[in-house]
Amino acid sequence: MNGRKAPRRMRYSIESRLRVVRLIEEGVAPSVAAAAAGASRASAYRWWRRFQQAGWEALADRPPVPRRQQLSTRSHGESFLAVLRHRFADVGVYFMDEPEAAFSFRSCLALVALLDQMRSEGSQVIVATHWPLIASLPGAALIEVGEWGLRRVERYDDLDLVESWRTFMAQPDAYLRHLLAG
Repeated sequence: MNGRKAPRRMRYSIESRLRVVRLIEEGVAPSVAAAAAGASRASAYRWWRRFQQAGWEALADRPPVPRRQQLSTRSHGESFLAVLRHRFADVGVYFMDEPEAAFSFRSCLALVALLDQMRSEGSQVIVATHWPLIASLPGAALIEVGEWGLRRVERYDDLDLVESWRTFMAQPDAYLRHLLAG
């Protein structure tokens, strides 16, 4: 990258954060409120969400987070989540192909929370998955691919993969006896 470091996330004063939240509270669109303070739309949504969850105190300065924790000190899933959080910091359209491959059950839950956060900040995420946990995000538009082609599915419970997993979890021996010797 021509020898230059990537820019660090801008630190805004408490006054700027308060101004953005006050404007949003008065009915100004978050993108307009953010522009008034020279901040990104994602920052405005993050500050608004913090304010909604914990009030004005949540907008106070926070101690700086270490710029980077060694990825080698984390599990593969934790490292992957850290990379995703960094790469998906801006509002946009993102595509993910089977992100669950790197994750444990708990890391998948963290991914669902990240997807929800991205959505609340205005991003769109298209995810190809075989994991019911990822497909369980409330309010997600579900499109199932199968021998029938593509079809919109209204309810999570109607997904073929959800039914398959439920059947397996209820009676794993019914599947395993056909697959395992002896």
